[in-house]
Amino acid sequence: SAYKRSNKIHPDAVHWPNPTYQKAPRFLSNESPICRADKFVDATTPIGSAGSCFAMEIAHRLQTKNFNYVVTEPNPNVVNGLSDSCARWGTIFNAPAFRQLIEKSFGILTLPRVVFTDVQDGEMRYFDPFREGVGYRTIEEYEQQGADHLVHAREALLSCRVFVLTLGMTEVWQLRSG
Repeated sequence: SAYKRSNKIHPDAVHWPNPTYQKAPRFLSNESPICRADKFVDATTPIGSAGSCFAMEIAHRLQTKNFNYVVTEPNPNVVNGLSDSCARWGTIFNAPAFRQLIEKSFGILTLPRVVFTDVQDGEMRYFDPFREGVGYRTIEEYEQQGADHLVHAREALLSCRVFVLTLGMTEVWQLRSG
């Protein structure tokens, strides 16, 4: 039934366009490849995202279009005030990092408490190496909000009916300790 032209939104989409076909040349750039629409997402569907900077763009777009984008730990973007993700997990570039987030959030994995420091705007900041770009003013703030983050992350993952994961192209680093 996939190749039947009847009852399709765009009947020509059941066959790949061939611009060299003499009787009816068609170009992919001129048509939609969708032949059937099964709507499983609407504005009320709880949607989440994580991943590369593209996931942040998806998050912003869903929020501006008034979709039910799940935010359990606000992390407003300094430019537009919209949350970059469901919880403050930072950019996630690869599948092992996303798996690590899930395992930490559900108590399957416990990682050593690691922090690094850097001076930003003349002030010492503490950074979580497992969450890119997430910094704190004090070590106490790092400890408290780091623990709270896992609760918010688990809540976000459990609340979503649809989850968009985008991955970047980067290396994977692993601690010898696991």
